[in-house]
Amino acid sequence: MMNLPKLLQPALKALEKDLLARAKTERVEAGLRAAWTEEQNAGQTGLGFEPWRRERVTQLAVAWILSVVFVRTLEDRGYVDPRVAGATADALRAAEDREALFLQVAPFLGPREYLVAVFRELAKLPGARDVFDTRHNPVWVLAPSSEGAKALLDFFRKPDANGAPALVFTGEGTRFLGDLYQDLSEAVRKRYALLQTPEFVEEFILDQTLDLAISEFGLAEVNLIDPTCGSGHFLLGAFRRLLGRWQTHAPTEAIADLVRRALGQVYGVDINPYAVAIARFRLVLAALDAVGIKHLERAPDIRPNVVVADSLLHRFDQRALSVGQISMDDDLRWGDRLFRLENRGDVERVLTKRYHAVVGNPPYIVEPDSQKKARYREMYTSASGKFALAAPFTERFFELAEPGGFVGLINSNAWTKRDFGAALIQQVLRRLDIQKVIDTSGCYLPGHGTSTLLLFGRNRPSGHEGFHAVLGKRGETTEPSDPAAAPVWNEIVSHHNEPGFEGRFVSVARFTELERRTHPWVLAGGGARGLLAMLSNSAPQRLGSMLDFIGRTTHTGDDPFFALPASTARRFRAFGVRLVQFVRGQDIEDWHVIANDDTLFPYDFNGNESSLSASESRWFWPQRQRLRVRRDFGKTIEARGLNWYSHSMFFAARYRASPVVGFAFVSTHNQFVISRGDRVFNRSAPVLALKSGRSGEDHQSLLGYLNSSTVAFWCRLVMFPKGGDQVGEGARLSKTPWQDRLEYAGNLLQQLPVPSLAELREKLLNLVVAAEETVRQMAEIAPETVVAAALSTTPTLKALREARTRCLAERARLRGILVSLQEEMDWRVYGLFGLPTLVAPSVGAVRVPVEPSHRPFEVHLARDVKSDISASEWFRVHKRDAPSDVGGPLAELYRQRLRLLDDPEHGKQLRLLETPETKRRWSLADDAKAFTDAVQMWLLERIEAAFRDQSTPELRTARQLALELGHDPAVQAAHELLTEESGLELVRLISDLVDGEGVPFLAGYRYAETGMEKRASWEETWRLQRLEDAGRLTPELNRLGLKAIPLPDKYGPKDFLRHYWGLRGKLDVPKERFVTLPGGNTDEDTTPLVGWAGWDHLQVAQALSGLYQRRKSEDGWTKDRLVPLLAGIDERVPWLLQWHNEPSAAFGGMKLGEFFRDFVAGEAHTLGVAVGDLRAWTPPAAPKRTTVDPSDVLAALKNWKPESDDDEGEEEEAELPEGPTEADLASEVGVTKALIKKALKKLEADGLVEKLSGRPARYVATGDEA
Repeated sequence: MMNLPKLLQPALKALEKDLLARAKTERVEAGLRAAWTEEQNAGQTGLGFEPWRRERVTQLAVAWILSVVFVRTLEDRGYVDPRVAGATADALRAAEDREALFLQVAPFLGPREYLVAVFRELAKLPGARDVFDTRHNPVWVLAPSSEGAKALLDFFRKPDANGAPALVFTGEGTRFLGDLYQDLSEAVRKRYALLQTPEFVEEFILDQTLDLAISEFGLAEVNLIDPTCGSGHFLLGAFRRLLGRWQTHAPTEAIADLVRRALGQVYGVDINPYAVAIARFRLVLAALDAVGIKHLERAPDIRPNVVVADSLLHRFDQRALSVGQISMDDDLRWGDRLFRLENRGDVERVLTKRYHAVVGNPPYIVEPDSQKKARYREMYTSASGKFALAAPFTERFFELAEPGGFVGLINSNAWTKRDFGAALIQQVLRRLDIQKVIDTSGCYLPGHGTSTLLLFGRNRPSGHEGFHAVLGKRGETTEPSDPAAAPVWNEIVSHHNEPGFEGRFVSVARFTELERRTHPWVLAGGGARGLLAMLSNSAPQRLGSMLDFIGRTTHTGDDPFFALPASTARRFRAFGVRLVQFVRGQDIEDWHVIANDDTLFPYDFNGNESSLSASESRWFWPQRQRLRVRRDFGKTIEARGLNWYSHSMFFAARYRASPVVGFAFVSTHNQFVISRGDRVFNRSAPVLALKSGRSGEDHQSLLGYLNSSTVAFWCRLVMFPKGGDQVGEGARLSKTPWQDRLEYAGNLLQQLPVPSLAELREKLLNLVVAAEETVRQMAEIAPETVVAAALSTTPTLKALREARTRCLAERARLRGILVSLQEEMDWRVYGLFGLPTLVAPSVGAVRVPVEPSHRPFEVHLARDVKSDISASEWFRVHKRDAPSDVGGPLAELYRQRLRLLDDPEHGKQLRLLETPETKRRWSLADDAKAFTDAVQMWLLERIEAAFRDQSTPELRTARQLALELGHDPAVQAAHELLTEESGLELVRLISDLVDGEGVPFLAGYRYAETGMEKRASWEETWRLQRLEDAGRLTPELNRLGLKAIPLPDKYGPKDFLRHYWGLRGKLDVPKERFVTLPGGNTDEDTTPLVGWAGWDHLQVAQALSGLYQRRKSEDGWTKDRLVPLLAGIDERVPWLLQWHNEPSAAFGGMKLGEFFRDFVAGEAHTLGVAVGDLRAWTPPAAPKRTTVDPSDVLAALKNWKPESDDDEGEEEEAELPEGPTEADLASEVGVTKALIKKALKKLEADGLVEKLSGRPARYVATGDEA
């Protein structure tokens, strides 16, 4: 069928807009707010009312669209008479006539009532009842307006050139209905973890389960259940398969009897009632088709065995009762208020049975409901640690099977590597007869952005003989035209039952009993497991036995608030705010730590908690409620005895330890570095330290080993792979496996085999010392250091250019030395494990610059560039030519190593260690861009200094700043270097800089409509916090029907205008350098008018009031131009009353908070505007831009920054996206996605940007722009 989700998007968006307007009417809002309050008090939502309402509206809009699609499916296929449109021009006219008759009989009704009547009528028909009745379908919660309903009907009735409906839903299959529910709305898909299993995977799983169960137990006895059936794909496949068997087995029996028999053997369960309704609907249609009944009015009342329940919670066995069986009275405590669960009898009838075949595709997500998560922990052994639902569902699948019953499922492979999977492997699966595990992470599975495996077994005791495994060697490298016929999947299907098979993509091997009982499972083929075993057997110790600790230094619980960019941190330090350097995983690379952020640090220098200073209190207070509800170990921060403003978990002993070895938690390659204090490392950059008594040299020696290619190989097999790029229908490909990110989990790293420290010191210490000295030398000539020195001593363009030339050349030379030292370490480590190797005679011999392409491994790899896309991409991505031979000052040594690598026998294991996945990438560093950025940062600091040096806060235009600063030779030199290609004047350069680093003074200029709604929720939280400070909170909460101050809503990119999201982030934390004043300029000087972000609320109010008075008195501005300035002052009044209302000696004892409050009230009266309306002021809608300069898009792309997070409850380290999406860029630039897409196409054609595969697609700058 056509791309329905895309075709239906216009209708969905229009319907969302209409329903939102309806949801804001007084009566509907009152009902929705009551439901939201109920969910808030029950702990079922952390959203504020506005985003909660929008989320509900989206779900309702999806339900309305789907309901009309269901009607169209029934009428287009002849099951009912046309009511909406039908499939032909005659059917369309009949449907329109039917509506006209309805409106003629009831002229006071409209299109909305007609659609509702259609749904009500169909809800009485067999098979359609569950799709349209009030218990299953959310459309009854809220209907669109009559205009919205008419637009919806018009959309589905839009004719083609022949007068028939353009959208037609004829055909035989119903799979598209489930796919449509999954794909129509990203929000709905995420909320309910919707994921449809590809049909070819379903068929394969049924081959290995249902077919075998029929053979073992007999066709008449067999039954099947899918405990997570969703919209019923597995159920449909099982029904058809069983019916086919019955037709062969009993060809003379009536087809209706066979259909009833086959349908009675298929059972399904899902927590989402709407998905269950779709599954029932599809089964009914399949049954009617099989019998030959073509009209629903004549159909018998068919009731498939598909029920609404949580298969994990609804357990009706003795073990479940012993831990507190969930009762039906409790169902609604955790159920979605948009839906309602059905009666206990149906659920009990299905879930008290045991089944001969249990199949499915359980959700891979982490359960967001803390109450349900706690219940799962009680009920399932595998619900351990920070478990994903894949683990307890695997356990539950086996529980539901009859003794000896067959189990088959497609599952996330995360539990094979991640810590939470240890309980599943070591305590649950070891007891069971696991028969086959198939690594499908290399397959192209549409819709599956998560790496997966297939697991097959029987519910009977293990025979302790292991199982056979299909092990991945390499995955799909291109998107196949037919995923079912793709090379990797074909090889799996053809050879999965052939132990000993060695193919291009997979190996089939026997997993020993020891391997099956050991966590993690290593599902890698091609001889890698043999080398892994050799490394493990050769080493005398494991890393864990050597360590004092491993883990993060701190877990703030709210990184977007605590982490501050360097420019903001410098300003805060001047005000006495305590900060320390904040290291994330992406800050660690190639022996360097380059941390760009600091973190607020409410501790003394020994890491002990301490009270906040006045400056710190004012910064922390707006976030107080969010910080208070941070949870770890199931308790809030204050319940754990900590201050509400402390980091959620801070490990003082680790902070004080020195040295420590830090490493990137998520990275393509192993990145380790030594740190010697005065830093904290978050969860994306854990640290480790050797046991007490071990020296700094021991840590250095270990560092050399941890950064080696041997450790990279070990980690490739043991660590959890985050997967390749998402392409096509959301599937993942890994055409370049060396770009796949790994999760370097501490619990797995502790299993690393390690040679003796004495051997490491002997072989590696001097090399590591040389590497660290090289890194220190590079730090001494960091671009920002060189720029500052040049502009302070010889502030000329010539001197700055010469400094740049020397800086770039020396940094390239030092980086080449690092390449050489690392290469020598790699080859020395091979010798520590008894592998063939060749080493240099001394450290001095290799302390020379070497190009990465000189390395033997790259020469070896270059031979495959024409046949292997991974090899060709290695050289393209890293911007170097594929070498034909080794080169450089170590050419002879490298040539000998290359011969060893090529040796058929001696090089066999070395070739597994010398690969793109194991060797350090040495990506080309753009030092030229870094130097330019450093000059720009210097100039921004200089602009800030102009404000910092003011005796009283004064606003400045960019033109005024250019006049003030333009006389400084250093500013002139910086300006000339930054504009040596563009030739921009200083005024334009400063305008661009302050605009890019500035955020407007007024909410209406900062936020989109949704952002204004969220801002209101923040202001409500602050209002309640102020009542709490005054001791008057409880009566107000009682009045509002709340138990506690509600959390304000996080912002998203679409909530902000222009580029302000990048400066503020999801918590709207002001990290910008400047305050901008759109509309505050005179007509004579239209360059940006700015103030300093370092001003407090009082200083900003003083600057604004001065500007207001000048514009009113001197420039004669009228109401329209004065109101936003007055609104800006009003925005600060609550803060002035809170922080600046003490009597001021400088103002004759006046209370300035009250002064400005009264000033705003008086001026508002004069202007004829209500004070309450000032807070909601927004500028007139700007005319939509019809064009965009691609250079603006490129600039936005280069300036875009992802935002990391450290929120409680996230099961895994969230990897940062590599670049912005089209939607991100549209928000940044302030134009439509269509214009962005057009500009990006041009930039791609010009070779300036690259479109990354993924869903949604992201973009990165390339070439000199990268």
